[in-house]
Amino acid sequence: MRILVQAIITGFGLKLGADIYKFVKQRVGLQDPDDGDDAVAAGADKAADS
Repeated sequence: MRILVQAIITGFGLKLGADIYKFVKQRVGLQDPDDGDDAVAAGADKAADS
């Protein structure tokens, strides 16, 4: 039971950290315009074509 609780707390912490990182990245202006799901999808299309 203790391992389950630790896993839940760790998952919550990682998600919270990722959200804070994205927020700070936007506020500071370090966000790349090609960063996001569209860039990943375009890369997948290029890989599928080759």
